[in-house]
Amino acid sequence: MGSQSVRIQGGGVIQTVGLEAFMDTDLTIKASTINWGLMSPGGNSNVTLYLKSSSTIPAEIMFSTENWEPSTVQPFFNLMWDYNNQFLSPNQVIPVIFTLRVSENVAGVTTFTFDLIITIYG
Repeated sequence: MGSQSVRIQGGGVIQTVGLEAFMDTDLTIKASTINWGLMSPGGNSNVTLYLKSSSTIPAEIMFSTENWEPSTVQPFFNLMWDYNNQFLSPNQVIPVIFTLRVSENVAGVTTFTFDLIITIYG
């Protein structure tokens, strides 16, 4: 029996607190949704967001996820970023690459969505 490959389509909503997220370096396309594209088990997908601080003081950022659909898929995904915990000055913009990795063991999933929440604190 040969190997079987399944493609998984993913996306979701981007929510921000205390900062703005953009899809482009010119900061003209606000990021309100994210499309992870088609992913295969064991694969990953990268999305770059340009994050602009709305804080009046230097601050750090963090992210979390919620509202996974279907809810049973969350353990099969790992979301990482290349943000290095630097403080953002007021109005500073930094590019951040989010990488979503899907487990080789995922099965029975053809689509998924989740909300990405990015928050500034400090």
